[in-house]
Amino acid sequence: MNMMTLRLLLVGVAAMVLCANVGVAADGASADVPADTGAQEPTCPATQPADTDPAGPALIPVPLSEHAKAFSLPPVKPELLTGLAPVRQPLQDANHPGAYVDWSRRLIVATGCGRQVRHTPQDIAAAKRAADVVALRNAMALGSGVRIGPTGSVEGLRGGRVKLQGFLQDFEIAHRYPIEIDGRPWWCSEVHVPMFGVTSLAGTVYDDQLRAVRRLPPAPGRLALPAPAPEDLERRDLLIIDARGTDAQPAMFPVLATEDGQVILDLQSVPRERAIRDGLVVFARTDVAHDELTGVTAEAAKDGAGRRFVLRAAGTAKDQPATFLLSAPAVETLRTDPRAAAALRSGRVVVLVGYAPQE
Repeated sequence: MNMMTLRLLLVGVAAMVLCANVGVAADGASADVPADTGAQEPTCPATQPADTDPAGPALIPVPLSEHAKAFSLPPVKPELLTGLAPVRQPLQDANHPGAYVDWSRRLIVATGCGRQVRHTPQDIAAAKRAADVVALRNAMALGSGVRIGPTGSVEGLRGGRVKLQGFLQDFEIAHRYPIEIDGRPWWCSEVHVPMFGVTSLAGTVYDDQLRAVRRLPPAPGRLALPAPAPEDLERRDLLIIDARGTDAQPAMFPVLATEDGQVILDLQSVPRERAIRDGLVVFARTDVAHDELTGVTAEAAKDGAGRRFVLRAAGTAKDQPATFLLSAPAVETLRTDPRAAAALRSGRVVVLVGYAPQE
């Protein structure tokens, strides 16, 4: 789908939703577009299910060949992601079941459906377009519940719901598939909306979030990190923050800090363009014990690169589940090891959330 088609589709959203009550798509073909009345609409399951029980043991690590697709990171040794599974956090909205935030690929995933009224090619095409429109509408509505950082979610920002209209400019209709409901044919669409990128939710909310962060009580300073050697910046090391067993919650712009409040990483640590394009961290889950994560695979260590630093989070700041407080040994590693600091500076950071296995 090219950019012109995307723009035309966005322009057509309002027109097609206006047609919902009469069941006629914009080109005259018949299709039912469920109106956004607050009633629960037919459910279209996403192709990858959300995490229904993050505390459960049934975690499926991503195969090695899929690591680059499953985790939106700067290049790292794929072997260093061994044992990690994506975080797909359900968006708590009873009217849009199945929608979630993929915190590993940093996508909002939403579905929508359009009923196929007749069996002509035109009606099938109209039902698919109707499903696209509803999926996009749902993504925009659900985006207000995404946690941005220590100050809360999008809806807590000034004009949050109005501003959300601006971020639906770079999306993908990832899947379309037919289903049958009460003997009637429907088409489902699954839309993937990136949270980061040049035209993205991050760019839409960045300035408001930066102002909100600056209004927080001042931190007692920023942790001084060692200057990395040029070769350290070129390595594909990985920094893992193990925040399992704490109240840590995924967020677009989380904060890493010491237990006494010194800032290690936050929205002000990187240039605006990089924060909007790449974010700060990605999130993952695993049922591998902390001590076992510290091992480096033989394949990753062959050329002396590919080191995996695994640091513990001691907890979260009071009433700020997106502010992760690192343990004293973790802080000491970042303060003294140039390679660990380089991994942090380069954005090769994975934060583990959820259930902590017994060790």
